[in-house]
Amino acid sequence: MNRYKISSLTFSLIFMCMLNSSLLGIIFPYILHESKTSFYISLGISFVVGLFLIFIYLRIFNFMPDKDIFKKIEAIFPKWISKCVSFILMMLVFLLTIIIIWRLVTFISSEFLVETPNLFIGLLIAAPLLYASTTDFDVIGRLATFCLAVAFLLLVFNVVSLFSQVDMNNLKPLLNFDLMHTGKSVLVFTFIVLVPAFLTLVIPKDNVTNSNKVTRSILSIYTLEMISIFLIFFIIVSVLGINIANIYTFPSYAVLKTLSVLSFIQNTENISILVWVLLMTFAGSFCLLFLKSGLKSLFNFDKKKTQLSSLLFIFLPFLGIVLFMLPYEIYLNKFQYVIVPWAINVSIFVILVLIFVIGKIIFKIKKITV
Repeated sequence: MNRYKISSLTFSLIFMCMLNSSLLGIIFPYILHESKTSFYISLGISFVVGLFLIFIYLRIFNFMPDKDIFKKIEAIFPKWISKCVSFILMMLVFLLTIIIIWRLVTFISSEFLVETPNLFIGLLIAAPLLYASTTDFDVIGRLATFCLAVAFLLLVFNVVSLFSQVDMNNLKPLLNFDLMHTGKSVLVFTFIVLVPAFLTLVIPKDNVTNSNKVTRSILSIYTLEMISIFLIFFIIVSVLGINIANIYTFPSYAVLKTLSVLSFIQNTENISILVWVLLMTFAGSFCLLFLKSGLKSLFNFDKKKTQLSSLLFIFLPFLGIVLFMLPYEIYLNKFQYVIVPWAINVSIFVILVLIFVIGKIIFKIKKITV
């Protein structure tokens, strides 16, 4: 039984944090590469398509409101099928966790700790993830509030500080796009940004106080998020120029290197970029909580066994990163790195939609036979 309670606002903030899980080093460089100075067109279309995905999310969220996603699977499918579906979903989320942590480790190692072995960086990141795996969703909800408060302050500070360096000529040509590249960027952006937020389905609707406000909160948060992303793209392109921005794997960090405060305070980018470290760490922590809930549901573990299994899930991603992903960093940075996370996110989306559709059909059949 899920006894924790979180407010609709906190739930929406968790949703927003998960929207930011794959922006750094994945979405930013890819959209700039595909859309160039017409990024605003891709973002505008992505916003509309994203509303459709959020509509689907809300339908799943409102379906069987007393159950999380794993309990919904158990209620819909026979026992052995439900375990298979839950296991597949958990494995996909596990892979998504590896991608998020891998991007965070490579960012820190390439920009801050060049001489430090990636294994040590991974172990350092494991500390907050270890703590998060021992908590519940109400605790991580407070962490989401802290992360977004810091993010908002730093975003305002960065935009205001960099605005004097904006060169509108860097935004030309305004219509530098074609249908194929725009379509690719919309599909990549929509699924990689939005689907991680679908993992909040692990929180039952009945555990959210004032749950009737969730729809309005989610739509407001989503709109605010898209405005924030637009501002970041606008600053990157208008300050650096599209050709220079495309050189960097982390253009959002590169543009912050041009930042100076009062003309003499330098290296403020190291403080400003803290927001991405916080948000990606949060996303990794939430994924681990998702996996912990899945383990408890799948194997009927007691609390102690669930905690021990969660520890295993923490260190396996780091092992996979160090042994299998880091040796291919050069290859993965050549824009093939979006294929794996996109495929994982699409697979998660398809499974969740199928669960909902099959559940609705089964429940309708039961009503008819009764």
